[in-house]
Parts: sequence; C-alpha cells; structure tokens
Amino acid sequence: MQSRRDFIKTAGATIASVSGMPAFGAVAARGKKQSPNVIFVLSDTHRYNAMSFTSEFVDIKTPNMDRMRREGVNFSNCFSTYPLCSPYRAMMQTGKWAWQTGHIDNHMDLQFRMDQSGNMAERQRNATLGYMFSNAGYRTVHVGKWHQGLNLNAQIAGYDLSYIWSGEFHEELSLKKNGEPFACPPADDMLMDGSGVPYSGVPAAGKRPAYPSHPYKIIGETDQALGVLQQHEFSEKPLFMVLALQDPHSPFDYMKQAKWPVGKWDEVGFARSEYSSGRVPGKPNHPPHTLDQYDPQSLKFYPYDETREAHRETCWHYYASVTATDDQLGRVLDAVDALPPDVRNNTIVIYTSDHGGMNGQYGAENGTKKYPNDASTHVPFLAWGPGQIQAPGRECDALIAGIDLFPTLCGLGGLTEELRRTGTRDAHECLAYLDSLDGVDHSRNVLSGDGPDPESVLVYNISNCHNGTPAQPIHRSVITKRHLYSVQGHWRSGNRNVGFGDWNNHPGEWMLFDRKHDRYEQNNLIASAESEPVKRTMRKRLESWLEKSEKPEWVERFRQGSHYAPCWREEQQDRAGLPPFELKDLLT
Repeated sequence: MQSRRDFIKTAGATIASVSGMPAFGAVAARGKKQSPNVIFVLSDTHRYNAMSFTSEFVDIKTPNMDRMRREGVNFSNCFSTYPLCSPYRAMMQTGKWAWQTGHIDNHMDLQFRMDQSGNMAERQRNATLGYMFSNAGYRTVHVGKWHQGLNLNAQIAGYDLSYIWSGEFHEELSLKKNGEPFACPPADDMLMDGSGVPYSGVPAAGKRPAYPSHPYKIIGETDQALGVLQQHEFSEKPLFMVLALQDPHSPFDYMKQAKWPVGKWDEVGFARSEYSSGRVPGKPNHPPHTLDQYDPQSLKFYPYDETREAHRETCWHYYASVTATDDQLGRVLDAVDALPPDVRNNTIVIYTSDHGGMNGQYGAENGTKKYPNDASTHVPFLAWGPGQIQAPGRECDALIAGIDLFPTLCGLGGLTEELRRTGTRDAHECLAYLDSLDGVDHSRNVLSGDGPDPESVLVYNISNCHNGTPAQPIHRSVITKRHLYSVQGHWRSGNRNVGFGDWNNHPGEWMLFDRKHDRYEQNNLIASAESEPVKRTMRKRLESWLEKSEKPEWVERFRQGSHYAPCWREEQQDRAGLPPFELKDLLT
C-alpha cells in the first residue's frame, strides 16, 4: 500500500502506474445509489482558444484538457456572464445576478450581499453552493483562490473545510485554513492536520532536475485537493470539492524582486516567511518544464493582437501557465482514475475558467477582461466522468454562461431529489432558493446531451467603481451561436485609486460580429445597414435579458443600502441618480 506521500507523487505524474493505490472506501449502501461525487476545477483567465484542440495559431500543450474532451464532453459555447474575478465567483457561489447580490465589481465581499438579511453568516445560510451540497448530504470542501471576502473562510458559505490561498503571485504559498491566521503549510503536511500530505514540488522534465525549491502555488493547491480526495470516506458521504487554481492569471514576467522578505528555507526548499515563500528574484513565475515547451521567438500572434512583439514574452508565459494548469488538471484525473471502480465511476470532474483575457485585442494587455469580446468572455467548459457521461467524446454547442453554473452543478449532484428526500427545514429552504434562480440547469447536456438549448446568453460589465486597475468599457451584450451584439454605456476613465476622469463620449450600439464567419472579430457590422434585421432581433433579446437581470428595485436597494454605494456614487458622479443602463436612451 502506498503512503500518502507516494500517492501525491503518483497522482502528479501523468504516466504513473495506479495499480498500487490504497482503498478509498467503497460506495456505501449497495441497495441505494449514492449521489455522485462532484469535483469542480476553476482556473483564472483561461480563454477558450488557448487549448490544444481550439488554438489555430499556437501549438498549446494541454493534453489533459484534450483527454477530458475525448473521454467526456466539450462545451464549445461557454461564456462568462460577468468576466471579472469577484463578480463571476459571487455569481457562481450564489447563482444570482450581480445587481441581486450587489456584487457589481471586483474585490467586493459577500458579507454585504443585498439579497439576504442578517449578519455575515446569516446572509449565506442556505443560499450558497456550499450549503446546497451540505444539506443534500455531501462533504463540502473549497481549496484555492476565493475572492469573495467572508473573512477568507469558505466555512461561512457552508463548506466543511476551507483552504483559502493568498494573493495573486504564483510563488505565494500562504493560506488560511478554516479562517485561521495566514500561514505557510509545512512542506510535509500540506493539509496542516498532521496527516503527512507532502508538497510534491515541480516534476522533473528531460535532463532538468526536479524543482522542489521552485515554490508554485497551484501545485500546493492541487496537493491539498488530492490529499482531501485520498482521506475522504466515500462510504459515508459523497464529496463536493471546488479546486480554484490561481493560473493562468498574471503576472507573466520574471520576478524582478522578491515581493516579500525571503524566509529560512528548509530541506525541501520551502520558505518560512509569514506571507510568502520569498521567491528569489530572477526566477521565472512558472515551472521551467512548462516554459521549455514553448519557443517564444516562434510564437504566432492572433489576428486581433495589436501588441505583437511587445506582447511576445507575455504570450510565452501565459501559454506556459496554461500548460501548468493542465498539469494540475491531469493530476486530478489520475487521482480519480486511481479510486476503486465504484467510486471512480460515480465521480464527475468539471473544468472551466472565470473569464478569458483580451490577448492584445484593441491593444489591451493579455489579462484584460470585462470586454464582451470572445477573448474575454469565451471560456472552456469540460466535463469528465467515466461512469456518468453517456456517449463520451461529444461536443455540445448549447450556450451556457456563468449564471448557469449554480443550477448545473446542483443538477449534476441530483440535489433536488436529495433535498426533497432529506425533508429538513434547511433542505426546504435550499429547495426554495434553488427554485428562485434564473440560471439554466445544463446537467442533462453534460450527462446525456439531451438538455436545454438556449437561444442566447447575457454578458456584461456593470461598474468600475471598486477596482484598482484601469476602467474598462461599461456594456450590456448578447451572444448567440451566430452573433455577438454589444451596447456601450456611460463610463469614466480612471479607477478608485487614482480617481475617476472624463466620461466616455460614445455610448450606444458598439459591436456586432458574425461569430461563424468572423471568428477573430475583424469586421464590426454595427454600422452596416444590411445588418439592421439582425440588430433588431438582438436588441429585443437584450431588452429581455435586462428585464430579468437588472430589476429597478435591485438597483435602488443597492443605491440606498449597499456598503459599496459610496464608491458607486463617486464613479457615477452626476449620473448617480439615473438608471445605470437605460437602453432606450442609449439607442436614440
């Protein structure tokens, strides 16, 4: 039988043998089918055209995503409703529109959500993904990036176990376990519970040695997730686990200086700094074995990339970061494959990303989001489950968006049936909450391919009021299988750190692209008279979406009572009392 240390190392190698894996506990109660285990892997800033089977210009190395496509389902039309870290994650966690919760920009805290009342904990009770799965009998775990406040403790959102990692820097190996103070986990105890799950380091490649002294956040995050998977008693409860990886988010350049004071290194190269691993200046942000797979000088650029040569090193590191993300995804798949057959065949793995990045379009930097364009909003959505998915190798072109994640994940877990069977007061509250959501449940599309086929999805950027990065265009946009249509609103330059500047002088209809014949958005049809019938149809769709997602009472509730109303008023200035997005006004 393998030790925990050997398990983590074995699961990390894509060519590892799994024949000697320990028993994890058989699925309980042979007379009753146990709910499937659901592992949800979420990355940050991974655009759809940056995978081995979607990229036309770069040979991107993502063998494990390709494996998920071959052995599972690839959704070719998945879009981020709000392509920005915090609003997307709040929508995923609550299933509600940004104006419903008041989570309308980055770095906002769910303790101030507007759709629920009470103190911080009461506002989350039976109103988050964690509570839904927990009340349906699951053990619930969140590992990795959080970006939703709540004292950096996912337990407040209904999760049994919470490992929330700090900061945006890839070398930071500091986290909060269950809301406790930040700490670097011991290199031989990643779960920080004495169980001996090790930090696995960066695997060797070719003639290069292993890089245990190359601290890398997403390896530590995955080590924890695999440790949880190993220890879980599947005979007692099904598992719902979120693994939220930092990559392929920036920074993409080499570390020019240590972000934090360098700590004392132990025998495997772990630093003992209070907040960070103390990366030595000059080391790359991403594992050398992933950087080695790309030649920066031979990289080709996408047609819309206006930054070109200035962008070359960033592209190199971005693709290496995508490959590093794929490495960790492969470790998860291998670990599930190593489970006993009845557990393996009762497990579903989902992979997606919160948003993409503009990749030089309009001169915007690689990681720039918020735009309605394909590079910003179009993201992977892959599902894999050896005993769960019918007709593996399918491609599903149904439109799915961030607002749909909550009901889809609940559908995959069969939560409605389990909550009804449980029959407790909490279960009834969860059922009522789930029934109130607008998102579409795509679980049937995942499992069998006979699910809903929406005609359009909404994507938007509501506000720049709480972000420290440069303001991006305010818009409301509709995407169909054929077209992208966008209307730009009123917005000001600047940000909350430097103050807000001039108003944008060009609100109104902004973009119309033919997604079938103009994949890289080279020909904006918005001013074309021939496109008027399409624009009329898309306007009606947008009006319908705004009636659903932007109810006046939600906006007014935010204005009158949100913790973030002051920064909203600062951004809006003399428009603070007007409707945030009056479509009729913008179209005249």
